[in-house]
Amino acid sequence: MFKILALNRENPQPDLLLLLDCPAQLALERIVQRAEKGGKPLSRFENLSDLTFFRERYRMLTGIFPKTRVIDSSKPFCEVWNDIESVILEGVLNDRL
Repeated sequence: MFKILALNRENPQPDLLLLLDCPAQLALERIVQRAEKGGKPLSRFENLSDLTFFRERYRMLTGIFPKTRVIDSSKPFCEVWNDIESVILEGVLNDRL
């Protein structure tokens, strides 16, 4: 990840970065439900170990990009959507976006 960041050092920073975050175990449960419903096998990355690893890496972005907002995506979809709207509206109303 740090190589990618170094290569993009010259590029502008995002005005807002939304990180939809939930515990890896919950993510895996959702993935398994989706796979069972759709009849598709899990990919090689869809396991608890990899999901935990990638979650930790994505959460590192909060220290790299100051305009990162973490959204708790363990909540029901409608609540997550409302949280996303609130963050965006807050940025617009405070002239940060």
